[in-house]
Amino acid sequence: YHLSLTSELVRNFPPFEPGSTGIVVQNYHYLANLAMADLVRVFFLPLIPTVYQYMPILLVGLLGFSAVTFAEVISAPRLYKYLLLFFIFFSGDVNYALTLITTGKLNFSVTGFDSAALLLTGPPRAFSLVIFLGLLSFVVLWLKRKNWLIGISVALLTASLVGFKIYTAVA
Repeated sequence: YHLSLTSELVRNFPPFEPGSTGIVVQNYHYLANLAMADLVRVFFLPLIPTVYQYMPILLVGLLGFSAVTFAEVISAPRLYKYLLLFFIFFSGDVNYALTLITTGKLNFSVTGFDSAALLLTGPPRAFSLVIFLGLLSFVVLWLKRKNWLIGISVALLTASLVGFKIYTAVA
């Protein structure tokens, strides 16, 4: 779905519903797909490698950098930074071990919200987590400095977070 929606956004805006004729996409947050489509359109990148190879690497890097930046902003010790990175990237995988311990069977039917391995299969959620960690950093900076420019940045990041994935913004 995300590949076809991104392909549609490269060609048309507003996008038509993939698999349907003449129906415009409504009630769907497709800003992540729009970001990928703009990269494809502006830099003449190939569509499939961009969606499935380049963006996951970029998003994983941005997620790690935004987590380290947040830890730096709150002046966290080095151990906290390491644990934060570990839990961001591997905490969802503990579900497999927990189901093995509690039920005695290895169960791979874990939802995308609970599995770090499935995080990047939904670009809107992956983008929203990067924005959320950046937003947390800006909120901490705003609480420390009370600068109006940082406050405007907090408002813009919050609005874009709602646009990328409302569920992350509400959480």
